[in-house]
Amino acid sequence: MAEPLSLTTGLLLSWRYLALFPLLIIEGFFVTIIAGFLVSTGSLSFYLTLIVVVLGDIASDMFYYSLGHRSSSLIKTKWGKMLGLRPERLKRLESLYRKHGGKILIVAKLTNTVSLAAVVAAGLITMPFRRFISFSIVAAIPKAMMLLLVGYYFGHAYTDVSRVVEYLFLGSTLIIALLVGGWYLGRRLMRASAS
Repeated sequence: MAEPLSLTTGLLLSWRYLALFPLLIIEGFFVTIIAGFLVSTGSLSFYLTLIVVVLGDIASDMFYYSLGHRSSSLIKTKWGKMLGLRPERLKRLESLYRKHGGKILIVAKLTNTVSLAAVVAAGLITMPFRRFISFSIVAAIPKAMMLLLVGYYFGHAYTDVSRVVEYLFLGSTLIIALLVGGWYLGRRLMRASAS
């Protein structure tokens, strides 16, 4: 853990924002925390770092959205069955994204656990790009601020903080999954009792 951390910190100290943007696309979560720590030492400007982090997060989302979008025809024709994505599942996914796509993207990005899958799925079901990018921006700003502030205030204890933040994200994801599961189960039970 120490070697990638020191390499990332060294790159950011040497190249600053020129290194920050590509590093964010590779691994945004921990790089943003490190950038927050460097802001606390005065090595990086908070506002400029915030702008670069938000742009890096959005660029990463655009890449993974286009990956899903470009592979959608292959998934729908050849590989879908091998991956367990039968046509009826894809139809349900499309319906879910049509109704709740924005909520799915925002929650996934803020909890950080299924973010990649949610973004690729948005491209796979060909969610309109303007809608996708607007929700990506809405989620990127508070996520960037939160991670920068974690790095700013706790960056010196990076390994401990990253573990705590990971547990917080996992805990919030579990709570959201339980709430959604309970809501879904409740709706199913209500439908069953109505028929």
